[in-house]
Amino acid sequence: MNPVRLLPALLHRTLAVMLALCFCHAVTASDTTRKAYDLPADDAVAALKRFSEQSGRELVYPVEQVRGITTKPVKGELTAMEAINRMLAGTDLYVLQDEKTGALAVNRATDPNAARAAQASGRPQKSMTNNKGTLELERVEVSSSKINGPVNQTIFNTSETGVFNYDVIGRVDIDRMGVTSFEELMRFVPQTSDYGSVSLQGQVGNPQIAGGATFQNSEVKLRGFASTQTAILVNGRRLQRGNLTAGADLSRIPIGAIERIEILPSSASAVYGGGAIGGVINVILRKDYAGRDLTATFSTSTDGGGTKYGMSYFEGRAFNEGRTRLSMTLAYEKTEPLYLDDRDFLQRALDRYPQSSALTVSGRPIFEQYIIPAFAAAPGTIVLNATTGGLGIPGNPNARIAALPTGLTAAQASALTPESFNGSADRANLSPRYGRSIVYRPEERSSINGTFEHDFIPERLSFYSEFGGSYFRSQYSFPQITTTVNLTATD
Repeated sequence: MNPVRLLPALLHRTLAVMLALCFCHAVTASDTTRKAYDLPADDAVAALKRFSEQSGRELVYPVEQVRGITTKPVKGELTAMEAINRMLAGTDLYVLQDEKTGALAVNRATDPNAARAAQASGRPQKSMTNNKGTLELERVEVSSSKINGPVNQTIFNTSETGVFNYDVIGRVDIDRMGVTSFEELMRFVPQTSDYGSVSLQGQVGNPQIAGGATFQNSEVKLRGFASTQTAILVNGRRLQRGNLTAGADLSRIPIGAIERIEILPSSASAVYGGGAIGGVINVILRKDYAGRDLTATFSTSTDGGGTKYGMSYFEGRAFNEGRTRLSMTLAYEKTEPLYLDDRDFLQRALDRYPQSSALTVSGRPIFEQYIIPAFAAAPGTIVLNATTGGLGIPGNPNARIAALPTGLTAAQASALTPESFNGSADRANLSPRYGRSIVYRPEERSSINGTFEHDFIPERLSFYSEFGGSYFRSQYSFPQITTTVNLTATD
């Protein structure tokens, strides 16, 4: 045997033994070292953090599990284990120490006897034993059932514990889209088959003559079904409909208050009933957000008109070390009207089809068939209701149209004869009355929404409430409706 080769091996083993002895000594010394502790009774999260600072020991614990538990006061010169055991005495918390590294970990006991057993031993309860060199694990029972026959297999998951596949639109996605309302957001959802506002109340009087304020219901339709077949949920609770023939009003939900949107498939009707055949839209509001968020929007058309601007303010606050949470959203939005007069659509039609324009399929001039009714103005125009012939006005018998004279009294109008139309033959009383027609209607809406949540006992007893309100106004008028009077040759 070569003694030179044995020397490095002996040195390596000697160094390993010395390091192991030093490590064990360090762990043992740290367990027996006494320090002065002054730990008042407090919430476990703050108390454990203060213990780690005074002991100089690294401590691991799940914050959510220990939150809400009040520890015992500790004062005096104690070892780390003595101090923490006194601090956790009488609570559901217990401390475990790793045998090799000496690291401390605090857990919450699910078994009421687990805390006392762990504190009595000062060691973690082992889930395995070593019997004669054989590793034996505790017995674990797993029970389940599986029904996989062809009769029970369907397209959708129908089991009690089955989950639905659904799409999620998060807060980041909403901000990137740059949308200003829930209705505008639904334009980007592929499952949407129709969206928009529906009037739930007719205007005062004749809708073609007088305008007025009307209540509008902003709704959405999914997958080709009616809005009444699409369920709208807010934080998992159904939002009531506008009335029996309309879906839920989406304008009540400000876009700044939304945390995320979950869109469920048609199979959700198995859970939410027949009113969810088209699917379910679950809107989750922001409630755990602490801070302020102010959003201002402005948009307009290239050629002017239809200007839209709005503002949304969101604020979330937390009190009582996070046990009380309050969030509130204020939103305001206004849209200016865009009238047909703001564009040259009507003038282009008049320029394209003048009085000597082409004929329709029936043989009548396009000017008589379409332009005069569209641009008709008071007191009116006489039009020949035939493809050939004339009105028989003396001096211009082939004239097909004649403008009624203006500024006449009732007696003068009753005394009109064919000769009275010599000066107005082949002329029409025209006015761009449809210029007041609405392309984009004026709207003004404001809303306030809020949530309040308080945890009396974390993860056991809590109180949650929501409040909200909205105001909507849209007022405009239509052009006057035209009336046609048929006259015979003798009239």
